[in-house]
Amino acid sequence: FIFKGYSSQSRFRNASRTRSLFSISLLLPMAELKSYLPLHDLCNVRMRSYIPQLVRLQNQEASLDTFSRLIEEFVDCIATITKEPLTDVQLQSTALWDALSGDDQKLKFLEKCITSHLQTCGCSIVVGNTLDEVNKMIGTLAAFLSPSERLRSRYAVARSKFRYESDLFLQGLAVEKGKSANIPETEVIRTQLPSTLIDVSNKEVKQTNQLHKHLAMRNDMLSHELGLYNKRPQQQRTLKPETELDIIQVRDDKGFYSNVFRVTDERSKLVGNFLQEIALLPSACGVCEAYTSQFVRLLLRKRSH
Repeated sequence: FIFKGYSSQSRFRNASRTRSLFSISLLLPMAELKSYLPLHDLCNVRMRSYIPQLVRLQNQEASLDTFSRLIEEFVDCIATITKEPLTDVQLQSTALWDALSGDDQKLKFLEKCITSHLQTCGCSIVVGNTLDEVNKMIGTLAAFLSPSERLRSRYAVARSKFRYESDLFLQGLAVEKGKSANIPETEVIRTQLPSTLIDVSNKEVKQTNQLHKHLAMRNDMLSHELGLYNKRPQQQRTLKPETELDIIQVRDDKGFYSNVFRVTDERSKLVGNFLQEIALLPSACGVCEAYTSQFVRLLLRKRSH
């Protein structure tokens, strides 16, 4: 990655600073190439978002410490993805099976979750008070992803520093009862695709804008940030070392707003028919999994026409 930044021509504090070319390289052993390739796009996107932050932080003494912390958090994210990958999904151990054998309210909630998940290009964040509930929902939604997309997904784990990560397809966050998940809105807007937020404990589904509006919001915010990066260091606003970028308000059709997630109650008729049909199928020999894959292919075919 090659980028322009400011460098000091002297070791003195008040020395003049000029724009120079810098580069950052990612090195890994050849033995890890096979496991790295499915994550290449994620690494590329994340590094492209980190470099502008480094440029903006270059006029601060703790810039490298802050950048190193971002890299450590990303490495931790990669470790959680590769430790327990979402590969083969058995629907009998997911929320789908619970809903099919449960009451009508569970089925309606699941229908909303799957509908919103598909509307936001397969990107969803699942939060809840118990790991079992969260991971069962993740397993359900993973059935509608391709194998490569599942490799950019992760289950929820019981540890306090587990945080939201942008540009994952599926991720789970376990939160204490009465508390809400810490999901930075600027990180949600910065992702390449829109997102669904599912609260399995409160039975609530929210989503960001659809793809075309989400991309417009993302470009608006990145252009605003780019304008700040291109200013000389003395013109930039000072950032505290322990914080990320300032929250940037983004325009929509009605003006400015801060909450990027909006409640949705939409239930697709196609998804409803799918749930009714899959309930009639036997659970043995991967029949339900094959039928789910066929349903996803049908949606892709309809979208292409």
